[in-house]
Amino acid sequence: LLRAASYGMHFTFKDPKENRNIMGGSLKDAADENAMTMPSQTTVKFVNTAKKLRILNALRNPAIGFVLTSAQYDAITPVGVVARLIAINKPTLATSISKYLGLPKSVQLYARAAKAAAFVAASKNRSDADTAEGAIRIISEDENGRNPSKRSLSCINRGGYATVAMAANS
Repeated sequence: LLRAASYGMHFTFKDPKENRNIMGGSLKDAADENAMTMPSQTTVKFVNTAKKLRILNALRNPAIGFVLTSAQYDAITPVGVVARLIAINKPTLATSISKYLGLPKSVQLYARAAKAAAFVAASKNRSDADTAEGAIRIISEDENGRNPSKRSLSCINRGGYATVAMAANS
């Protein structure tokens, strides 16, 4: 049901023409002819609640063991949840959550740097070149899982490389 509702929500963004009917309720600025078709507040709330449930269920996994109520999640905020996951050595989940929620680039980079640091710490049987290549690949992934251009890497990864280097020395 949640997957179907999320799938259907994407179609409400696609019809900016004369048809102003919105699934889930009316639009506040329906009189504005030039406004892009947006989902209703009910639809947005439903999708946000579904995302929160997915995050809370992922955190409740026995392998993670980080049980939160909805009120606690709201109080900590998603950025705080990512920071706590990194603190309990779960950087892969932190990276996934930060990407899934579309958190700020700095938070996503911090999570990827922690994941790369864990990769460096766990790769004792690999050569230094393979370890460095793997860490750089983890840090340089963009939100689509692709590697960005070398020009953008210099701006994005200033703090990421330092985090991995510090983790490798400890």
